Amino acid sequence: MDVASIVGTYWQDGAASPVGDQPAGILRWLGAAGVLKQCALGNGTGFRTKIALAEALAPRSAGLATAVLAHVGSPLSLLAHCGASSLLRDYHATSVSGVTVATAAIPDAAWGAAASECFGPRIRFDGDDVVLDGKTGPVVNAGHADFALVLAQSQGGETWVLVPFNSNGVSLVPMPMAALQPASFGTLEFSNCRLPGAHVLGERDHGSSDSMPALVEDRLIGSALLLAVARKAIDDCIKFVSTRPFEGRTLADMQLVRHRIADFQADYVIAKRYLEESVLRVGDAEQATREQTAGVTLVAAQAAQRIVDGCAQLYGGRGFLREFGAALATMDTLAARFRLGAPEADRHVVARDMNAKGHPMFTDEHDAFRLRMRAVADEHIVPHLDAFERDGVSRALFAAMGKAGVFKALAPRAYGGLGFDFMHSMVIAEEFMRHRAVGVGSSLMLQANTLCPILSRYGSAAIREQFLAPLMEGTAIGALAVTEPGGGSALMTAVKCEAVLDGDTWVVNGEKMFITNGPIADVVVVLARTESKPGPFSMSLIAVPTGTQGFSVVGTLDKLGLHSSPVGRLRFENCRVPKANLVGMRGKGYLQVADTMKEERLLIAIGSIALAESCLSATLPFLEQRHQGGLPPALSQELGQCRAELDAARAFAYATARDVVGGNVSMIATSIAKFRVCETVQKIIQRCVELHGSAGLADGSWTERAYRDSRVLSVYAGTSDTNRELVGQRLLPEALRRGK
Repeated sequence: MDVASIVGTYWQDGAASPVGDQPAGILRWLGAAGVLKQCALGNGTGFRTKIALAEALAPRSAGLATAVLAHVGSPLSLLAHCGASSLLRDYHATSVSGVTVATAAIPDAAWGAAASECFGPRIRFDGDDVVLDGKTGPVVNAGHADFALVLAQSQGGETWVLVPFNSNGVSLVPMPMAALQPASFGTLEFSNCRLPGAHVLGERDHGSSDSMPALVEDRLIGSALLLAVARKAIDDCIKFVSTRPFEGRTLADMQLVRHRIADFQADYVIAKRYLEESVLRVGDAEQATREQTAGVTLVAAQAAQRIVDGCAQLYGGRGFLREFGAALATMDTLAARFRLGAPEADRHVVARDMNAKGHPMFTDEHDAFRLRMRAVADEHIVPHLDAFERDGVSRALFAAMGKAGVFKALAPRAYGGLGFDFMHSMVIAEEFMRHRAVGVGSSLMLQANTLCPILSRYGSAAIREQFLAPLMEGTAIGALAVTEPGGGSALMTAVKCEAVLDGDTWVVNGEKMFITNGPIADVVVVLARTESKPGPFSMSLIAVPTGTQGFSVVGTLDKLGLHSSPVGRLRFENCRVPKANLVGMRGKGYLQVADTMKEERLLIAIGSIALAESCLSATLPFLEQRHQGGLPPALSQELGQCRAELDAARAFAYATARDVVGGNVSMIATSIAKFRVCETVQKIIQRCVELHGSAGLADGSWTERAYRDSRVLSVYAGTSDTNRELVGQRLLPEALRRGK
């Protein structure tokens, strides 16, 4: 069923359908179209339909979406799974047809604590009847609903009961809201409200456990609603800044604006991927955990609020005018977030399980490879970390890695490699970074995940025999020389190093800067300008053995971090190498580097997540020892936030990796992984260091090394600003074309 198309017909040419835009009207429309009936189905179909309904309705009216979802969410699920036959006949059937409107009344804090600790009504059992007293709220659809499912406190726990609004002893106190129109809100008050015992749903005193699957679904659906509003805000903002005049151009021509849009996109796609991971679990009948759902809600709500508020700011004064929708969206987003509960409750729930989660995308083959890489790291890296920090990585380490097959992982079997997929590269990145040895990992991953793949993909048979083979064996060390002293990541204009063809010889002149493994390399693959015309087809990759006359290492750089990874400045003065040392096609060097760089950026992000995970895991025992009476609530809240952000980053990075494996490498996604995931990791690591107090910066401690090393994550393989610009340019193509 195409829910989006059905919803689209409700707004014919942008105008509301004749049935009206009140919740009762659209529910009748959806009931007649069969959408509500499909929402009530099990096996994940109903849940996916509700998600689709949220995503279709929210961009048009967040308030109407809220009202509709309050009807199709937990009320339909609870009735279907816990209702007696009489309730199914009298209430469920009319609800799925849209004839009656339902809602659920749950105490505000029921998600974060037991209902008995919350504000809510009480229920007592009197013979064949039940009696309700007290009040509950706020309740969505209070002004439109015909009945409510009420979670009430009973003697041994919590119990669900169906309450028709026309029952004696029920009164509604309207709660006017400045947002989410035309949904209605109110408080339900009960005074000796007597109902038949058949109106109890599920088992007595088991209301919380009976309803948890439905509440998990409701929160994921609510998160989908928030992100749909955020998506609409981004799209509208892009249109606005692309046409809004500013000093003879448009707002989109301002780099700052493009970077803001890139940040909005990053917030959205990371939260969206995190949500999709949980939606898949529910859709595949694997229940998303309460902790995971709380994390999704926390991340999605925070992302939506940042996006909507940020977009409103870009409108300037117009952001406060209702006609532009930005002001209303900020209020709707805030109100929709509080409907899902307080963020403090979410952090509290997430913090109860701080363990890293496995991921089903890895197969048994990947798991076996992971154990091999872990054993290799434990044997050849961990015992020598201090020596590597002092003296740099050794040739013996490269030889050991070659013997273990690290450098052969991605090369095809036909070329002497292992023919593994991209996910094996992910395993290498994670296992080398989990030891908080970023410098060692950087040197090894450059050869394993960047240089060897370039040579195996683009190199000729002669290149593979002369250079790739020894690099894979670990008997040689390689470097990729791209960056130059006078320029950074903007390679199109920054590359000045040139190679001129003189007969059968390339003559290379220029300098390269910040070259990982450069000072110890046996061969350097150089990006040089080989054509006089500007543009992406003006550069080529050329392999230069470091024993070539005219090659020199100007110096090894003294860096803040990455002490174990030698990084240097290289000079080429009339270096003559054979014409056959061209890697790939002439003029395609920039594209070859850019293609490989997308994967490299994603692998850096994935490795950085493992680094942050390791730091967080090592910090927890320290905190528990320091606070033996239990972590202070504020600290628990902070750890819950870190856990949720890290899980969201992993969900996004892994989803992007699945796309890469499927042959769909997105420049936008990999650039977002590089700048946003790495910045999240830096923030978490910095907080881990701070939580150790003065000991966190003790010279030689793992915390001090992790902090220093993590600074490079937002620099190499393209700075954060460079990657923001790449994203912003692709989201605002008109501005990019004008800039050219």
